[in-house]
Amino acid sequence: MAAPVLFIAPCRSLLVDRVASPHMVDMITFNPNPHTLRVTPSTKEPGRFDWSITRDGVVVRQSVRSFGSEDASEANGDVAFRDVTSRWQNAR
Repeated sequence: MAAPVLFIAPCRSLLVDRVASPHMVDMITFNPNPHTLRVTPSTKEPGRFDWSITRDGVVVRQSVRSFGSEDASEANGDVAFRDVTSRWQNAR
């Protein structure tokens, strides 16, 4: 768990001994998204594109088909990226 953070709050009831209470620390702690969406040229079908979502360098999801344009691949990957991100946020 993160160390207590000193901050100025508009309501003193949120503070416990001038240190953020534990539930406030959880609410103000920022955790960046560890997932990355990558769009790459397809290795199986020249001229087409694939996407993959990685976390710490490990593929957690990838496209099952290739796309005719980089934009189409990115749009499809973005839908999956939002799903993976949503599941990650809900699991925290």
